Amino acid sequence: MIRQGGKRTTNAEAKDALSRITRLIATPEGDAQDRTLPVLAYYSAGRAWIPARDKHTEPELDMSKRSRLDAYYYCLDGRIRDRQINEWFLWEKLAAMQSGSERAGYRAVKNAVLRCLPDGRDIKFDVDRKEIVIVFSDKPMPFYDLSDGQRATVSLVADLAIKSVQLNPHLGDESAQQSPGVVLIDELDLHLHPRWQRRIVEDLRGVFPALQFVATTHSPFIVQTLRTGELIPLDAQPVPTLDNLGIEAIARGLMGVAHPEVAPRYAQMVDAAKDYLLMLEEAAAAPEDKFREYVQRLAAGIGPYADNPARHAWREPSRNRLRRLPGRSPLPDPAPRPLLLLL
Repeated sequence: MIRQGGKRTTNAEAKDALSRITRLIATPEGDAQDRTLPVLAYYSAGRAWIPARDKHTEPELDMSKRSRLDAYYYCLDGRIRDRQINEWFLWEKLAAMQSGSERAGYRAVKNAVLRCLPDGRDIKFDVDRKEIVIVFSDKPMPFYDLSDGQRATVSLVADLAIKSVQLNPHLGDESAQQSPGVVLIDELDLHLHPRWQRRIVEDLRGVFPALQFVATTHSPFIVQTLRTGELIPLDAQPVPTLDNLGIEAIARGLMGVAHPEVAPRYAQMVDAAKDYLLMLEEAAAAPEDKFREYVQRLAAGIGPYADNPARHAWREPSRNRLRRLPGRSPLPDPAPRPLLLLL
């Protein structure tokens, strides 16, 4: 965090979380291995491409030597480590080959990913490709061939589920469902198609019901899926009931987007047309010495939309009326200058 008025970040408050977790493990009553630990994670808007820090030495993925607390390594640095996720699936593949069956933790992670992956049928490690493969309707798709939105979602969900399994192996198949914790996600809609944006909140809620998610978004599609009390606008404006609001109402009322029902250029064209008509009336009544100024203003106002043939056909009669105004010097034919040609 950066304290109010400060300039440097500090993680001093993280010591409190560390001490609480340490006490939880060290409590003498019962078996510490059966104590449920909280998942802590932060995913930045650059989570898919933030480079690794060379000064960090990441823990080895030797499953026989791993600690439950390894899930807290760099859990707040904002990055998703695809390589570690890939290697985790490799180790689970080897464990399944050795024992003859999938482990509970693997099933928990696989089920979590598939529930958040539309049309996903299976996820596994392909030994020949040396990477994770997702099966869509019996068609295998290598992880790095997925779309950015698919990769971002698979990585985030798999990372959270793996953390849940590592921290709470005693929960078995229910690790993702029962592990509590706090997860921060910047730009939840990152790379997601609007159809996927409309379901991602409920997907995460269903897969990780015990986690508290705190996310940011600029997507009206995600805002529309939130329940009462779940949206906090940063400008502190009051929040209406969202479940009966359309996308346009959300974009206009909550996000301050003018004319969300049409393209920005169309709205600009409408405004330009209104100004054009008003200036036509003013030009007709203007003194002779101001008449040419109005002609130039008309050209400048309508000029950016000259590529619209309907607009051109509509304004040509108006231009001719200006030429024929009684008592005016006739307008010359357009010279090869952009502003005059646009009249």
